[in-house]
Amino acid sequence: MTHTLNGQTNGATRDVLQEYPDFGLECRLAELLEERGLKLDELSLLTGIRTSTLSFIMNHKKSTINVGHITAIASALKITDIRQLYGFTMEEETRRKFNMERRLQESLGMTEGMEQRMEKNKAILEKEREARQTKNEQ
Repeated sequence: MTHTLNGQTNGATRDVLQEYPDFGLECRLAELLEERGLKLDELSLLTGIRTSTLSFIMNHKKSTINVGHITAIASALKITDIRQLYGFTMEEETRRKFNMERRLQESLGMTEGMEQRMEKNKAILEKEREARQTKNEQ
């Protein structure tokens, strides 16, 4: 799944997400509805969430997750673990790289790569802040 970003996503976040384009979030709502023998309009009535909104969630058309919606869906479907509704997707190469980097982080704490990412993001965010400030002054 590719990342769908809204207009308010900052450059640092965009940069992070572009580093791993195969890494994404998968919604499993369609499978859950099928398992429970429910239709989208029935879930809408159970949750109070519009059918069109549920469809957007289910078909990965929303770039943000509304915690209230997810909680209402979880309550209606009696979900006890968020992983039943959402999971991360990635290619095996990315999974191996994540696992290797996580082990480094667990043994070393802050890694050189993390420090570099933080400095890069700090510069991007500062540049965006200055651009907003300049725009507001005009």
